[in-house]
Amino acid sequence: HAKTPGPAVCGNLLRLESFSWPQLESLYGSSAGYAANIAESVDRLVRERWLTASDGEKIKREAAGLD
Repeated sequence: HAKTPGPAVCGNLLRLESFSWPQLESLYGSSAGYAANIAESVDRLVRERWLTASDGEKIKREAAGLD
């Protein structure tokens, strides 16, 4: 059982789940499909002010394999 970083932080916040390429392809069709899905979600989070625009751009670049 992993330790959480503090009493007010949910342990599930830091959970990572690895996917194989076949699993990712079954979910998103391709790496471009994955990047498009991420971009759509990130744009919504920026509009709703959960992310800054600059953080959103960084996340989208990483998802597209540009960083």
